[in-house]
Amino acid sequence: MAGKRTRAGKLMALSPFIQSYCDFLLRNRWLAAALSLLICLSISAGALQLRTTPDNRVFFGESNPDLKAFEMLEAAYREGNDVLIAVAPGSGDVFTAPRLSLLRELTEALWSTPHATRVDSISNFQHSHVIGDELVINDLVPNGLPLTEAAIAGIRAAALAEPALGGLLISPNGRVAGIAVNFRLPEKTPEAIREIVAQLRLLETDIEARYPDINIYMTGNIMLMSAFDEASVDDMSVLIPAMFVAIVVIMTILVRSFAGMAAVVLLAVLSSMTAVGVAGWFGIVINAGSSSAPLIILTMALAYGVHLVTKFLADFGSGWSKREAIINSVEFNLSPVSLTSVTSAIGFLSMNGSDAPPFHDLGTIVAIGVTTAFLLSFTFVPAILAIMPIKKPRKRIFGQRLAVTVGSFVVGHRRWVFWTMSALIVLLATGISRIELNDDWVGYFDQRYEFRHDTEFILENLTGIDLLEYSIAAEGEQGIFEPSYLAMLDRFTTWLRQQPEVVNVQSLSDVMKRLNRDLNGGGEKAYELPGERELAAQYLLLYEMSLPRGLDLNDRVMVDRSGTRVSVMLRRDGANLPSKELRPLAKRIDQWLARNGDTAREAQGSGISLMFAYLSERNISAMLVSTAIALLLISGILVLALRSIKIGIASLVPNFVPAIMGFGLWGYLQGEVGVAVSVVAAMTFGIVVDDTIHFLSKYLQGRRELGKGPEEAILYSFRSVGTALLVTTLVLVAGFLVLATSGFKVSSSLGLLTAIVLALALVADFLFLPSLLLQFDRVAKDVAGDLEVLADANRFTELPGLTLRVQKYLERIRDGHPLRGRPPGEDAIELWSNDYLSIGGHPQIVRAQSDLLRGNHDRPFMSAALLAQKAPIRDVEKKLAAFLGVEDTVLCQSGWCANVDLLQTIADKDTPIYLDIYVHASLWEGARMSNAPVHPFRHNQPDSLAAKARRHGPGIVVVDTVYSANGSVCPLVEIVAVAEQYGCLLVADESHSVGTYGANGEGLVADLGLSDRVHYRTLSLSKAFATRAGLVAGPARVMEFFRHEARSMLFSSAVMPHEIAGLRATLEVIQSEGWRRDKLWQRAAYLRRRLNELGYNVDESDSQVIALEAGPEQRSMQLRDALESAGIFGAVFCAPATPQNRSLIRLSINSALTDAQVERIIRVCADVRDAVDLETWPSTLRRRNRRKAKKEEALAS
Repeated sequence: MAGKRTRAGKLMALSPFIQSYCDFLLRNRWLAAALSLLICLSISAGALQLRTTPDNRVFFGESNPDLKAFEMLEAAYREGNDVLIAVAPGSGDVFTAPRLSLLRELTEALWSTPHATRVDSISNFQHSHVIGDELVINDLVPNGLPLTEAAIAGIRAAALAEPALGGLLISPNGRVAGIAVNFRLPEKTPEAIREIVAQLRLLETDIEARYPDINIYMTGNIMLMSAFDEASVDDMSVLIPAMFVAIVVIMTILVRSFAGMAAVVLLAVLSSMTAVGVAGWFGIVINAGSSSAPLIILTMALAYGVHLVTKFLADFGSGWSKREAIINSVEFNLSPVSLTSVTSAIGFLSMNGSDAPPFHDLGTIVAIGVTTAFLLSFTFVPAILAIMPIKKPRKRIFGQRLAVTVGSFVVGHRRWVFWTMSALIVLLATGISRIELNDDWVGYFDQRYEFRHDTEFILENLTGIDLLEYSIAAEGEQGIFEPSYLAMLDRFTTWLRQQPEVVNVQSLSDVMKRLNRDLNGGGEKAYELPGERELAAQYLLLYEMSLPRGLDLNDRVMVDRSGTRVSVMLRRDGANLPSKELRPLAKRIDQWLARNGDTAREAQGSGISLMFAYLSERNISAMLVSTAIALLLISGILVLALRSIKIGIASLVPNFVPAIMGFGLWGYLQGEVGVAVSVVAAMTFGIVVDDTIHFLSKYLQGRRELGKGPEEAILYSFRSVGTALLVTTLVLVAGFLVLATSGFKVSSSLGLLTAIVLALALVADFLFLPSLLLQFDRVAKDVAGDLEVLADANRFTELPGLTLRVQKYLERIRDGHPLRGRPPGEDAIELWSNDYLSIGGHPQIVRAQSDLLRGNHDRPFMSAALLAQKAPIRDVEKKLAAFLGVEDTVLCQSGWCANVDLLQTIADKDTPIYLDIYVHASLWEGARMSNAPVHPFRHNQPDSLAAKARRHGPGIVVVDTVYSANGSVCPLVEIVAVAEQYGCLLVADESHSVGTYGANGEGLVADLGLSDRVHYRTLSLSKAFATRAGLVAGPARVMEFFRHEARSMLFSSAVMPHEIAGLRATLEVIQSEGWRRDKLWQRAAYLRRRLNELGYNVDESDSQVIALEAGPEQRSMQLRDALESAGIFGAVFCAPATPQNRSLIRLSINSALTDAQVERIIRVCADVRDAVDLETWPSTLRRRNRRKAKKEEALAS
């Protein structure tokens, strides 16, 4: 095979490489498919080696300063791997004998939990008191103690008064008690955590079974890591199957081909499996942050497959052979898909710049998957399409018509679209200012996770879960016993308890004050720090010797006594402290220490909560650098690939815009971003570029290879890739929306914001990019549409006759349409409106309409005939009848309805109709629909009318009093005479004379005193009346008949009440403000005279309509462009509105024109005469001949 077919059936040469490659691939399609499957399945076996981890510390890189500080603190004291278990009775408090016994039992049982190193509760709290001269330290609820009422009262009082317990292990009201368990984890953290949690769940089940009135709740770092593990498993085991089902459904609907869907789904599944296998072979550990990688790969691979399959199906359904369609799809997509795979891979690899290692893994795995999808798209997919039996598509692929319609709309409204999109971008971009960096690690999990439910209960009823820890250094070894150090530590502890966010502080200063009190008689006055270093050292030694094993102070005091640990538990209004509040608190503490900390001025806060609080901030800072590098790389690739600096730079705008709009919208909707959202800009940039590349590649192909102008190239791009872009975006958005359903906020936020950005990317590529290109790349004139677009569409929307007519029309306007000029600028003079009296927007008229709209809720959404007798309508009809001097009038929906319905009503197949050939098209249509014999007569020629009437007998004569196209005035007196002579009815369309002729604007008929001799009058009220309605005027008897028999009166809704109110006000304005007519006629007469002096043929009429008749359409377009370039805009009239080669520019004069504007019009018309070849116009030749004939007649007389 030597090439590919075009739509005309001819062959176009393929590149030798693609031709050879495709021939080889299709010839060996079974081998290619089998090898692809074998390689992918072999690599995917690495998934068996894949490991997962629940460790939440994986979100922090080895160089993360917060992680380093946390690990240093753990090395100095103990690990911060804890579980807090809340024991909550159904009613009452915990201070009863059975419940205290349970706390004692549960505390003992928890010591046997795997890897447990310490258990603290109110039952084993080391309570110190003095018996005689002896210091006694033992459990607050010791074994063997009879739990009498007196003993329980003492336990209650001691527990609630102890600062170390309140707000941590006992609630202020005593209703909930806590048990804190600390663990030292071995190297194999994932297995250890699962072992611990499994044991705790068994214990929970046992307790709740034996004590039905007791509820157990668990939180803490171990439970958090378990929740991360659960979220990771859920994302991989639930969302991926859900996505797979969604893919099958969506692809079947969109592609409308089972085989096409199967090819795309196989591509996506193989790409995802291969990438996960590579991750397994290279030892990448999956965690909650990277577990969404398979889902993202599925979605990305779908996008690649859709481009190939939709192009294949489109060509296959167009009559190409299967082989030709496959090869053409490969050739068509190879360059853009190659480019997009590179940019997408760069975008995802840029995530390696993140401060969170899980996103390194996520970006790397997805980049591998994207690359695999690219390779399989041009190996496995063509082969499997060639193998599978595929029926030719009977239905249009989803979105084909929509894409073409959007393209035509953008081309036709380019400026409006450009500025509207620009305004929308700016509006959404302002939402970025509303965004706050905030991570709430409890909120990472939704209510389907037990961790979230338990943690919220503990927050509301017991204590906080955000722990800030400080190592407060002393001056050297044994320095903690210095009175100055202890005093500073006590001040720090006191200040911390005064902060509104703090619910509990654990500090050595409390222990020292309690010991000093108990060793000095037990009085509250002695609750102060020991005053001497040696005394403090003796107190602490005595205390430690009395503590049981496992409850020593090594978690509070460094071994060399050079520092102590201060633990600060935080909570705000029964909820955990969000990172946006935690960061300022940490800074306040740092500032206090810097001012008052003496030896601890450099102390740095630490803790899991604080680490997460700073993660988003650090992540965004890190991602800015990597994103900038990715943008530079992708931008350079685009410029090189597109071979145009101008287009390449222009393409960057719609690539940036989606992220800006998406984050702005996120700011309005959510107002917060966390660690996951911080990588979206870099990740989506590579995906967004995909659509831009596909669109631009076809745009440049249209411009460079097919010689199309910008507008035609835009339409060619929409036809070529619009459908694929629409389908791929829907698939991508659907995929990420599935991810958005994750119960893990890191995944759901990533999915939702990415879906938003990708949806906005489609909007940008469909609306903003084309309008931007038309601003950057202006060459050529507007055209009505792209021939290939409509030729492609006609298979579905046209029958042969229509196709022929459309083709002729498109060929005729190939070089531009007369009606499509440039849009007017701010200083343009617009002379295309029929608002001759300039009353559109008149305050009196606007007020009348708005008053009625505000006060009247009666909406006549029904046939006009049903409202014929309604008072407001009849009142206005009577006023209009009196104004025109007729018996009755009927309001219609438009002037078209009035003309069509009147002739249908008063004519029949036996009644000839005589029409001036220049009457409005609606009168021609009415005559045709009446089935009456139609006999046109020459324009404004009473003799021609007489000849027709003499030959065909009495009938209906139809004229315009002022003809809209050229402004000529009907010789009405002579026409009336002929009509009366031959017994004809006379219908006059007064659309362009009522309001402008007559003393009060009553029209030409009344002005000439012919009201009784013109039988019927019609008018469109959208001219001098500047509103939307039509009118029929005539004898009352016939008007009553018309009101209930005319088709539009029966089958079209009535004129709206506010329009009727406006008509009433308009009538008053027209009658009372005669100066408007005076000014109109003054301007029209002066302009006509001056244009006549310049040589324009405008002396055939004296109305407010001035026609510059250039003749052939090309000349009218030349005149239009010349006038519009100077800011003068008239209405172009061409066939079928005028006879062939009698096209013209109509200047509709209005009373608002200033003297300066009139002079400007004259000056422009004078300047363009040579440019438009005025002397060669047919109308100029007629003017010259007419003047010559007059001179000869004068000489002869």
